[in-house]
Amino acid sequence: MKISKIQKERTIILPEKYLAFLANIDAGEDYFFNEFPEEYPDFEGRCWAFYDEPLLSEEVEMIGIGKAPAHQQLALYLKCYQQSLKKAKFIRLKG
Repeated sequence: MKISKIQKERTIILPEKYLAFLANIDAGEDYFFNEFPEEYPDFEGRCWAFYDEPLLSEEVEMIGIGKAPAHQQLALYLKCYQQSLKKAKFIRLKG
């Protein structure tokens, strides 16, 4: 599945700069980004793994759920993560 099709399906628009970045990376490799190099020069940075178009379309087995393309698994993970953040925020405000 092409990233453009995923964007259309999910009604999202990724910035051109990000799409160019994705086109020039080695998919599946870990990349480290230090967002605060001046304050924390010795910190290697946060670790990110990026998917290219073939990896986004690859069928992956989800334990207890079955097979699904990686981009659908990422969408499910993000939805669950966002819900957990909302729940944690509610609990903090409550208590």
